[in-house]
Amino acid sequence: MSNEDRHITPATIERASEWYALLSTGDASEADHAAHMEWLLEDPSHPLAYEQVAMSMRNISSYETQLRTAFAKDLAPPAKTVHDKPFWSGWGWPQLATGLAAVAALLFVVIFPSSSFYDTQVSEQIYSADAGDVRNVKLADGSRVTLFAGSSISVRINSAGRNVDLLRGRGFFSVVSDSSRPFTVDLGSRKVRVVGTRFEVIKGENFDRVAVNEGLVAVSSSPNPELAQQAPLLIEPGTIALYRQGQNIPEIQSTPVEMIGFWTSGSIAFQDEPLATVVEKLQIMFPDTSIRIEDQGLASKRFSGSLVVSDLEEMLASLAAFLDLTVRKDSNGYWLDEARD
Repeated sequence: MSNEDRHITPATIERASEWYALLSTGDASEADHAAHMEWLLEDPSHPLAYEQVAMSMRNISSYETQLRTAFAKDLAPPAKTVHDKPFWSGWGWPQLATGLAAVAALLFVVIFPSSSFYDTQVSEQIYSADAGDVRNVKLADGSRVTLFAGSSISVRINSAGRNVDLLRGRGFFSVVSDSSRPFTVDLGSRKVRVVGTRFEVIKGENFDRVAVNEGLVAVSSSPNPELAQQAPLLIEPGTIALYRQGQNIPEIQSTPVEMIGFWTSGSIAFQDEPLATVVEKLQIMFPDTSIRIEDQGLASKRFSGSLVVSDLEEMLASLAAFLDLTVRKDSNGYWLDEARD
């Protein structure tokens, strides 16, 4: 906190939050704007307070869950304002109403930045992606998770740590750095621990897979007397660690970093690429299922277009429709072949 910030009193913050609330409704009159300008010029701390309030209001959505928990009583807005009109009229979160809710939240963010929202114990949050869609989630600490179609996570973030249980499927994580509170993804049989990085985790039926796009992650297996002295495995960018069922020693593979999490936009674009390359990318997305080309003469067939990220069968059906192919499924996986009359 700067010396200038220390001169901003709670009363000034409260008044700044009231001005921000009034002006943000769009209902302020010319007289209101003139009065606001007069207030800004009254004291050097006033414009500083107003700027901090505005910045905090824009960023505060990251802490919605914590604020609603910590200030549950205060979030019931007052019936009237000094202008005899509810400040929250027409508002949506995160534009907090004025009064105790805004004041308490802003004092917490602006005046006492050394305190943490995570001192409040937050209940478990469940996030899931529909079977035919990719979902982007912003967590309370600012970290982001992109959930693959059909995936689900459970999240607990507080002063003790940042913990995510990958219940099923896969997620691509972009973690905000916080050295005092490492970020952990629990796969049941092992844990992935990071401070700040970008990585992908898959929890399959018969395997776990961790791939790093940026930074470093440490993977440790669940307690095992035989492995008690074994240090966590450190995984670098461009590396994939594949843990097959019942194995604590992974198979290590290398891949271009851009191939890790390339599906997160929700669709995959191909520009005049051979079918073999398309299948290779689909295989990376679905490593637990074999995808093969029946007639290798088709491997060089070119494809331009986009495939929406969904379940494998739907994506293969879309690809087959584009290229006039057939899709066959057997116990070994899926086969692509030329359409037959």
